Amino acid sequence: MRFVIQGRLPSWNFFYKSVHWSKRSSVAHLWHMLVREALDKVPDNERIKMASSVHIAIHAFYTGLGADPDNVCAKLVIDGLKGTVIGDDSANFVRSVTTTSTSQHKEDRVEVVVTEVGHGAAE
Repeated sequence: MRFVIQGRLPSWNFFYKSVHWSKRSSVAHLWHMLVREALDKVPDNERIKMASSVHIAIHAFYTGLGADPDNVCAKLVIDGLKGTVIGDDSANFVRSVTTTSTSQHKEDRVEVVVTEVGHGAAE
């Protein structure tokens, strides 16, 4: 399953600097909503629904200077998938996560690819 979120995904540096918890919470809530809105646009026949185990790839595109690939805050997207595509963000449901970053792109956006890989930790 693939979907696109329009917007500039914050970097981990945003969360590590001294930002008030209410601002961090507000940004997280916004991104959870953006994920849900993007999921609503995925056709039913392409959706993964409550898969038992997935790989998640997060591709962040930035206008101007972007985040380092290890600084892409995938957690904001993954937490938005909880309860719809994945039951939880634990290792039983999310086997692996990859992040990439592209700078100097024509628009800020995030492409998310979720691939079902198996049936949980018991495999």
